[in-house]
Amino acid sequence: MISIIGAGLKGLSCGLTLQDHGYSVKIIEVRQEIGNPVRSPGWLTEPLEEDIMNLSKSFETSIGFSVRREWLERALATKLTSNGGQIVLKNHHQIHSAKEIDCTGHKTQFPGWPISSKENNNYCIWYGGLSLIDDIPSDFELNTVNKTNFCIARYDGLAECWANHPMKEPTKGWIEIMQGEHHKNIKMISATNSIKKGQLLAAEYIQDW
Repeated sequence: MISIIGAGLKGLSCGLTLQDHGYSVKIIEVRQEIGNPVRSPGWLTEPLEEDIMNLSKSFETSIGFSVRREWLERALATKLTSNGGQIVLKNHHQIHSAKEIDCTGHKTQFPGWPISSKENNNYCIWYGGLSLIDDIPSDFELNTVNKTNFCIARYDGLAECWANHPMKEPTKGWIEIMQGEHHKNIKMISATNSIKKGQLLAAEYIQDW
């Protein structure tokens, strides 16, 4: 059995890819719940399988698909366990063997989150928030991506905004605020990018073994 450290999108997609190639998979996660707290954008640049998109409440826009990030992670976790995989929560684990894959990413230590496996100057703090779709802050434009921020419409009448700097407050206030460490390049912070990273790690493991 292959152990994967981290049950975010990277770890889950890594596990599902390995399952597709006949491997048994166990994912070890320090959090007590898949998908929460949310520290990453619900933005897909490419669609996934229809059932996953439906479970994630996907909504197509001109810049891709908005999804409930936490529901996307749970949908993939459900698929992985339905395929015979295991998920172990609230477990701090360090890599000990070549049959373990580190998918923890670069997030620093917060309550319920893993310690970063390495320092990386290409990463910075991104700030996220949900607002009413007609009340986004003035420094954002709906369904638009630029070098420092993006804003995407969701299925529920809200807009999800992210920026690599502290954001202005909507007139009526945020519905939810989020924060996480991500690559400075905005093209690298989508959920699609995390999924592809996991698939690549799985492919590298398969090639090595």
